[in-house]
Amino acid sequence: MLLLSAAALVLSSCMRVQVNAEIKESGAAALGVTVGYSTEYFTEDDIDSDDHEVKRFTIDGKEYVGYTYMEDLKSAGELETALTGISESGSSMFKTCDVDIKSKLLFNEYSFDAVSDIMVDKDDAQNGMKASDLLAVDFTLVMPGKITSYDEGQLMADGRTILFKLDPTKENEIHVTSRSIAFTNIAIALVILTAGVIAAIVLLSKKKAEPADEPLPENWQSQVKVYDDADKFFGDDHKKGGEQ
Repeated sequence: MLLLSAAALVLSSCMRVQVNAEIKESGAAALGVTVGYSTEYFTEDDIDSDDHEVKRFTIDGKEYVGYTYMEDLKSAGELETALTGISESGSSMFKTCDVDIKSKLLFNEYSFDAVSDIMVDKDDAQNGMKASDLLAVDFTLVMPGKITSYDEGQLMADGRTILFKLDPTKENEIHVTSRSIAFTNIAIALVILTAGVIAAIVLLSKKKAEPADEPLPENWQSQVKVYDDADKFFGDDHKKGGEQ
């Protein structure tokens, strides 16, 4: 479950959440979450995390204290559940999340559709800061194959990774599609094609090995004429004599 329980804390300081999701060609997935609190207001002792190591790190030139955890998921369905899971604070990363995988003959097609949840009330403003400044949320998605379409977001150089900077005060719609070569399907097709070619070669070889009918001699027409002339000369007695 993706926990955003830190949002239940008093939002009198900046908080940073980074979520990294990866959908793999095998259908499995991976999820990584980093939760950080500004060191201007928090120290390691203020962070309650028994399951994860608390440490300091820098994001975009600003220092935070918090933790990171990674999780391998068996299926895209588990990723959907993790991203829409309700935390102890009652908040979640996404209201809806749907991952669709379609396998075709030459290509596999993937789609990710999600709507983020409202994580901060837009009317919340403290210490002269806007509500959207209290919580910064980055969502990074890695798709199988090259991304073919997306709404907003920042596409990375590898063509498979896209970054979304979510506004925590509103619902953000995300739609991403990608395509990868179906190597498994192509390999199976090549095996079948190769087997067919081999069978055809064997069949042709067998036909060539069979003895062909012995051709007629070149002077067969003159030989037939000789026999016809003999019949005419000797008459029926010649035929009878040949039969005896």
